[in-house]
Amino acid sequence: MALAFQQLRRANSENRIPQVAGRPQRHPREIYAYRAIGILLLLVGSQTWSSVIGLWSVALILVGFIPAFVLNIRHNRTVAADPGSA
Repeated sequence: MALAFQQLRRANSENRIPQVAGRPQRHPREIYAYRAIGILLLLVGSQTWSSVIGLWSVALILVGFIPAFVLNIRHNRTVAADPGSA
């Protein structure tokens, strides 16, 4: 998921990226493949751990999204702090 966000950040280096809802100004197509692979890996990992930790394995899915969430916040703060950006 973080790799997909890095691609999105490069495409929108001077624009804010919506945190939850909305679409950024530039959205490269390869991001869909990165996101699909990332989500698939999170689901497989959660399923694998479910026999050991039970329902807590669902929390692993949420934990997997934290790096992209943090990167998005950092990107938007950087864009907001730069007076020359859009």
